[in-house]
Amino acid sequence: MKGILAVLLLLLLVSDAQAHTTCFPPGDLQQWLRLSEGQSPIFTGEIDNDKGDTMQTWLNPTNGTWTIMIVKLNDWGCALATGINFSVHGGLSTEIRDEVPL
Repeated sequence: MKGILAVLLLLLLVSDAQAHTTCFPPGDLQQWLRLSEGQSPIFTGEIDNDKGDTMQTWLNPTNGTWTIMIVKLNDWGCALATGINFSVHGGLSTEIRDEVPL
């Protein structure tokens, strides 16, 4: 239940983004993000759903495009939303902010 609420909250937060769901084997989606979009993963977190699913945020630091994807048990990677103008705000610790390649 917490996982569903987290995904719903995430979708609400990216309401201005191009929200869609496109699913592929995660390696294929990750390769496409790297080669076609120039994006790299910057954040990964476990979804609290007892299924081993993870959320990943990918970013192209040159043009600010980003993708949020869910990886379900390493079987499917689903792009939930994509967008532009990624920026880091003051709520992140200095250590985390220094790791984001902007």
